[in-house]
Amino acid sequence: GYAALFLTALDARSRFLVFSNPHSTFARLYADPVAASLGPWSAGICGWADAARIQLIAPRPFIWENGSRDANGYEAVDIECVDAIIRFYDRLGLSDRFQFLRHERGHETRPELTVGALRAFFPD
Repeated sequence: GYAALFLTALDARSRFLVFSNPHSTFARLYADPVAASLGPWSAGICGWADAARIQLIAPRPFIWENGSRDANGYEAVDIECVDAIIRFYDRLGLSDRFQFLRHERGHETRPELTVGALRAFFPD
């Protein structure tokens, strides 16, 4: 998940991003003692949208897939990071280039969800 995120942000040769991971922010993560125990990887899970890394990915297509029962997603308001990305793509006039695909499971990748979304971006 986060390796793909950072690679896409830093390497302009990447044509799109498919991201499968939970979402959170630094403020929310450290407001919860259980969530704060995730500190060793908090640089990946938190604050990336509000740290403007999304600006390095846009305008490329971005698919974010995540389970609604992912116990690693610590947010005060569900999908607040996703909403920030939607607003950013909307401001660029590229709302069709970001898709958030939610499944009803936990911390797992559901590739069958992303295949259709990728075909919409790249029909050939």
